[in-house]
Order: sequence, then structure tokens, then C-alpha cells
Amino acid sequence: MTAFPLTILTPEAVLFDGQAEALLLTTIHGEVELLARHMDYAAPLGEGRAVMVSGGRRRTAFCKGGMVTVLQGAVTLLPVAFQWNREP
Repeated sequence: MTAFPLTILTPEAVLFDGQAEALLLTTIHGEVELLARHMDYAAPLGEGRAVMVSGGRRRTAFCKGGMVTVLQGAVTLLPVAFQWNREP
């Protein structure tokens, strides 16, 4: 799967800055999955689960509020609250 640059930035810290193959999250309009070569896009975030695939590894998190943007293939996630789930 082709990767794209992804940055996850909260008011407190940079939580991820690297390459990802997919990002699934909840906007106020419903769930959206972002993949490489996605068209330019912006949406306000809702509240719910976020799933990131990076290096073939799937990570899930709770994500609430903020914005997601795609600009020239780079994805920036700017949530108000974001908490990675514990990995088993």
C-alpha cells in the first residue's frame, strides 16, 4: 500500500509525524478513510474512533473535535483531544 505524510498535532504535543498507509476517522458528517493520493480535503472532526495504519501496523485511538486537512497529499490531523489505545 502506498504511504503518505501524516502529522497528528494536539494542543499539547506532536503525537505522530511520519508516513501512513491509511487513516480512518470520524468527521461531523460521518466516517472517512484517507489514503495516498486523496484529493485536497478539509473537514471538522466529530467524536469517535480513529484508526491509523503505518508500516503495516494498525493503531487505534479516541479522537474528538478539531480539523483534518489534506493538502497536496499531506494529511494533517488537528484534534482537540486524541488518546492512543493501549496495545496488548
